Amino acid sequence: MKENQHIELKESWHDEYPRYISALYLTFSHERVNELTDTERAVYRLVANKPSVTQLELAAELRLTVQYIRKIMKALKDKNYIERVGADKNGYWKIIEKP
Repeated sequence: MKENQHIELKESWHDEYPRYISALYLTFSHERVNELTDTERAVYRLVANKPSVTQLELAAELRLTVQYIRKIMKALKDKNYIERVGADKNGYWKIIEKP
């Protein structure tokens, strides 16, 4: 009887393992990003990959309106995830690291 319980425990642990690893990865590598909505997270990742990206490029990439991208960018700035460095035309987006 104990042997069957052990096998069930092992199978249960095995089923949960991938989700556990995934949760750890998100917690340690992108801890703050988990607090964002899906759309905010998508914009954040694009900005992180290309700091010089424009709002027009973001809108085209995500198939959203420029007005909606502006709203998301403002939310990311207000939450201290990103900041604008330099001028509108020659500047870039800076990812703000967690203190």
